[in-house]
Amino acid sequence: MPLWTNTAGAITNKPKFLTDDANSKYDRTSVYATNAGWVVKAGSNGTGNGNTGAQEEVLVAIGG
Repeated sequence: MPLWTNTAGAITNKPKFLTDDANSKYDRTSVYATNAGWVVKAGSNGTGNGNTGAQEEVLVAIGG
């Protein structure tokens, strides 16, 4: 299993199941690391919710 972290160098450790295609609704550019884990921006196409004020969706939780 991959080791995902939320450190500064983690930008290359984004979840690999996301595409690197800007035209895809599951593009990696809408995903970032927080203390909760890797999250997708609220209102992104991949969330199924157009509400940008909603809570981010945690894709990969990081325990610690």
